[in-house]
Amino acid sequence: MGPGYRLSAFVRTQEIETASGPRLAVEDFPSGRILANTEEFLNTNDWLQHSTEFVTGPESHLVTLRVLRIPGNLLIKESLWMADVEMAPISAFVQLVHSASGCARPCVQQMAVNGS
Repeated sequence: MGPGYRLSAFVRTQEIETASGPRLAVEDFPSGRILANTEEFLNTNDWLQHSTEFVTGPESHLVTLRVLRIPGNLLIKESLWMADVEMAPISAFVQLVHSASGCARPCVQQMAVNGS
Protein backbone atom coordinates (compact mmCIF):
# COMPACT_ATOMS: atom_id res chain seq x y z
CA MET A 1 0.00 0.00 0.00
CA GLY A 2 1.15 3.51 -0.78
CA PRO A 3 0.69 6.63 1.30
CA GLY A 4 -2.70 7.98 2.37
CA TYR A 5 -4.14 11.28 1.16
CA ARG A 6 -7.11 13.50 1.97
CA LEU A 7 -9.14 15.41 -0.61
CA SER A 8 -11.13 18.35 0.69
CA ALA A 9 -13.26 21.01 -1.02
CA PHE A 10 -15.92 23.55 -0.18
CA VAL A 11 -18.99 23.11 -2.39
CA ARG A 12 -22.09 25.23 -2.89
CA THR A 13 -25.12 23.98 -4.84
CA GLN A 14 -28.25 25.59 -6.22
CA GLU A 15 -31.30 23.48 -7.06
CA ILE A 16 -29.36 20.52 -8.46
CA GLU A 17 -31.90 17.94 -9.59
CA THR A 18 -30.75 14.66 -11.09
CA ALA A 19 -30.88 10.92 -10.50
CA SER A 20 -27.13 10.92 -9.85
CA GLY A 21 -25.53 14.04 -8.40
CA PRO A 22 -22.05 15.24 -9.25
CA ARG A 23 -19.24 14.40 -6.84
CA LEU A 24 -15.46 14.79 -6.70
CA ALA A 25 -13.55 11.65 -7.60
CA VAL A 26 -9.86 10.77 -7.39
CA GLU A 27 -8.78 8.52 -10.24
CA ASP A 28 -5.51 6.63 -10.62
CA PHE A 29 -3.76 7.61 -13.84
CA PRO A 30 -3.41 5.95 -16.31
CA SER A 31 -5.40 2.91 -15.04
CA GLY A 32 -8.61 4.93 -14.57
CA ARG A 33 -9.39 3.12 -11.30
CA ILE A 34 -11.46 5.29 -8.92
CA LEU A 35 -9.56 5.53 -5.62
CA ALA A 36 -12.19 7.56 -3.75
CA ASN A 37 -15.10 9.92 -4.22
CA THR A 38 -17.11 12.32 -2.09
CA GLU A 39 -20.82 12.03 -1.49
CA GLU A 40 -22.97 13.46 -4.27
CA PHE A 41 -23.87 17.17 -4.38
CA LEU A 42 -27.64 17.68 -4.62
CA ASN A 43 -30.38 20.23 -3.95
CA THR A 44 -29.55 23.73 -2.62
CA ASN A 45 -26.82 24.08 -0.01
CA ASP A 46 -24.65 26.94 1.18
CA TRP A 47 -20.88 26.37 1.28
CA LEU A 48 -20.19 22.98 2.90
CA GLN A 49 -16.86 21.21 3.26
CA HIS A 50 -16.73 17.75 1.69
CA SER A 51 -13.78 15.38 2.08
CA THR A 52 -12.65 11.84 1.44
CA GLU A 53 -9.49 9.86 2.10
CA PHE A 54 -7.70 7.44 -0.20
CA VAL A 55 -4.57 5.32 -0.46
CA THR A 56 -2.45 5.02 -3.59
CA GLY A 57 -0.87 1.77 -4.77
CA PRO A 58 2.86 1.13 -5.16
CA GLU A 59 2.60 1.75 -8.92
CA SER A 60 0.70 5.04 -8.56
CA HIS A 61 2.62 8.13 -9.61
CA LEU A 62 -0.19 10.40 -10.74
CA VAL A 63 -3.87 10.89 -9.90
CA THR A 64 -6.60 12.84 -11.66
CA LEU A 65 -9.26 14.86 -9.84
CA ARG A 66 -12.60 14.79 -11.66
CA VAL A 67 -16.17 15.93 -11.23
CA LEU A 68 -17.95 12.64 -11.75
CA ARG A 69 -21.54 11.49 -12.07
CA ILE A 70 -22.52 7.85 -11.68
CA PRO A 71 -24.01 6.57 -14.02
CA GLY A 72 -23.45 9.89 -15.75
CA ASN A 73 -26.74 10.39 -17.61
CA LEU A 74 -27.24 13.72 -19.35
CA LEU A 75 -30.20 14.96 -17.30
CA ILE A 76 -29.05 17.59 -14.80
CA LYS A 77 -29.95 21.20 -14.15
CA GLU A 78 -28.84 24.25 -12.14
CA SER A 79 -25.51 25.20 -10.54
CA LEU A 80 -22.47 23.96 -8.61
CA TRP A 81 -19.54 26.00 -7.26
CA MET A 82 -16.27 24.75 -5.70
CA ALA A 83 -13.60 26.58 -3.71
CA ASP A 84 -10.48 25.76 -1.73
CA VAL A 85 -9.99 22.35 -3.34
CA GLU A 86 -7.06 20.70 -1.60
CA MET A 87 -5.33 17.33 -1.78
CA ALA A 88 -2.56 16.54 0.71
CA PRO A 89 -0.93 13.62 2.50
CA ILE A 90 -2.89 12.64 5.59
CA SER A 91 0.28 13.29 7.59
CA ALA A 92 -0.24 16.99 6.72
CA PHE A 93 -3.43 17.03 8.78
CA VAL A 94 -3.19 16.86 12.54
CA GLN A 95 -6.19 15.93 14.63
CA LEU A 96 -6.50 18.28 17.57
CA VAL A 97 -8.81 17.54 20.45
CA HIS A 98 -10.55 20.47 22.08
CA SER A 99 -12.00 19.62 25.44
CA ALA A 100 -14.79 21.76 26.82
CA SER A 101 -16.50 20.45 29.94
CA GLY A 102 -15.00 17.00 29.40
CA CYS A 103 -16.43 16.59 25.87
CA ALA A 104 -13.87 16.02 23.08
CA ARG A 105 -14.53 17.51 19.64
CA PRO A 106 -12.15 16.75 16.74
CA CYS A 107 -10.88 19.60 14.58
CA VAL A 108 -8.67 19.52 11.50
CA GLN A 109 -5.74 21.85 11.08
CA GLN A 110 -3.53 21.93 8.03
CA MET A 111 0.18 21.91 8.70
CA ALA A 112 3.21 22.29 6.45
CA VAL A 113 4.87 19.12 5.19
CA ASN A 114 8.57 18.59 4.38
CA GLY A 115 9.61 21.80 6.10
CA SER A 116 7.68 24.02 3.68
